Amino acid sequence: MGHCVGSGMGATRILVVSSFVLLREGVCALLRRQAHWQVSSEDWDMERVQRVMVEWQPDVVILDVVRVDDQAARLVRAIRSTAQGAGIVVLSREVGGEGFFQLVRAGACGWLDTCSGGSDLVAAVRAAASGNAYLCPGAACALLRAYRRQHTDVRRSQP
Repeated sequence: MGHCVGSGMGATRILVVSSFVLLREGVCALLRRQAHWQVSSEDWDMERVQRVMVEWQPDVVILDVVRVDDQAARLVRAIRSTAQGAGIVVLSREVGGEGFFQLVRAGACGWLDTCSGGSDLVAAVRAAASGNAYLCPGAACALLRAYRRQHTDVRRSQP
């Protein structure tokens, strides 16, 4: 497990999960600037991540997802079952599509894409830690489009 920074009661524990060392180090460095945040990182290995989840019980998990697929959804569900109170923020270049909705249904409460910056990441972590949601503009648009499509289709099918 990576180094933990921060101490004291009320500290927010954040686990960064990514297969890319550079991304893990950069995200951790950015988050460690925040007062009262403990930050650790892990490689994208389901067994190790689950073990760290049990031992450390993070408040927020930042999950870098290269492919939004069934394996990513399984990991989100595993995180939710291991640390039920943890907010999960997904980092992905993919926004919209069935994979996006699959991870949201699995338990992700935040989504950032490649257009998101450091202030977005901090805001997403704060939202997830307090039980709220945070979506980048692309994810919010995808959600609204799907909602409108669903409700337009329902109205059309009613007499």
